[in-house]
Amino acid sequence: MSIDATAKTTTSPRRTVREIPAFLTQNSHSHTGEAQGELLAAYGRVSSETEEQQDSYEAQKEYYTDKFTKKAGINFVGFYGDEGISGKHAHNREDFQRMLKDCYEGKITRIVTKSVSRFARNQVECMKLARDLKNRGITILFETQGIDTKDEGSFVILSVLASMAEEEIRTLSRNVIFGFLKRYKAGQVNWTGRMLGYEVVKGQFQIVPDEALVVKEIFDLFLKGKSYYQICQILMSRGVKAFQGTGKWRRGWIEFILANEKYCGDVILQKTYAPDIMLPRRKNEGKRPKYEVQNNHIGIVSKATFDAAQAEIARRNKEKLTLKEKNSKFCSLYPFSGKLICTCNGKYRRHAQTFMKNGVKQTERVWVCTTHQGNKSLCDVKPIKESTLEKAFVTTLNNLISNKEMLSEMLGAKIEEVLAGKSVDPRLLAEQLVEANSAYTPVELSNPSKWH
Repeated sequence: MSIDATAKTTTSPRRTVREIPAFLTQNSHSHTGEAQGELLAAYGRVSSETEEQQDSYEAQKEYYTDKFTKKAGINFVGFYGDEGISGKHAHNREDFQRMLKDCYEGKITRIVTKSVSRFARNQVECMKLARDLKNRGITILFETQGIDTKDEGSFVILSVLASMAEEEIRTLSRNVIFGFLKRYKAGQVNWTGRMLGYEVVKGQFQIVPDEALVVKEIFDLFLKGKSYYQICQILMSRGVKAFQGTGKWRRGWIEFILANEKYCGDVILQKTYAPDIMLPRRKNEGKRPKYEVQNNHIGIVSKATFDAAQAEIARRNKEKLTLKEKNSKFCSLYPFSGKLICTCNGKYRRHAQTFMKNGVKQTERVWVCTTHQGNKSLCDVKPIKESTLEKAFVTTLNNLISNKEMLSEMLGAKIEEVLAGKSVDPRLLAEQLVEANSAYTPVELSNPSKWH
């Protein structure tokens, strides 16, 4: 008997399609708002804080408030506005961000603004925001141009007008930059910032005495060999507050002070630049001309002190201990820091070496070549005990004291050769000095520990 004959007859249920009606969620609203009335908000912006612009801002606010407060069928959420802020980016406009937040929370279903340029001057940002809001059921009316994003076709026109608004601000930016460059070339300093030690009043740098003493101390400590970290610790231990009003100092603030030419009375103009009005500013490393205005104001430190600090910064950058490039740093905590060079040209750093002795874990301070520590195959020089280095230093110092007249004559002769234009190999000179110095018997010092 076939399988078909034995199979039971079954009846499949009828296939049907049922429509599930849409419903409104918190962030999904109808475009018309006829059921409960539109939740409407108005947005205005002015780009400067001049008296004329402030009048324009107040006029916008009054106009929209009077227009929508008592209009039937509309629930006026309120007026959002930003004063004295450019429209090229949305992230720095506080009230604009507050309006977007209310849109995402379902408190606004429609936005009315005067023009595209008031809403945004960045084409990409304008289109992205308009599309994102439309997808959430929130539409925008640009009154001057008569564009309403309820109509899908309006996005083509909006894109063109947003591009024109962006180009307009780019043209304005070029005109402003041209004016700045003329002032730079004429040596006109229009700096209005605030920095530790100075207060700028009507374009004039005025010294703040208490803060100036802190600036002088930072330069003094740095030139005495203190590291950035040590300077921070010294200032905080004495309760000296940082410029921001907090008690905590940071390495970056010390670096900024030491490298800032304003502290010696000079000003360098155009240290940063923006390749395009829509791009962030970047450090000027030769892409644009700079203008140095010397003796612009009274300096807190002398030019000689400032130049010495720049030379010390360069020296420390060159003498950074490097195991990995991103972890490189300058250290001046110990007497031998930055002064010991391996035969492989690697620098030595202080290291705590642990070992077991009679079943007890012990620690000994050693100095190890950073090349050896990073990759032993590149340098096979073993670590040196700190006690051994101290003894060698005292021995060498003894020899120098005993033979100072002979060594002075050798150095004097080499200095005369250099002044005469002759080339002197520093390594060869060092080897000659060591060889001459080691030929004499050292004299014991009464208190070697004082040299540590």
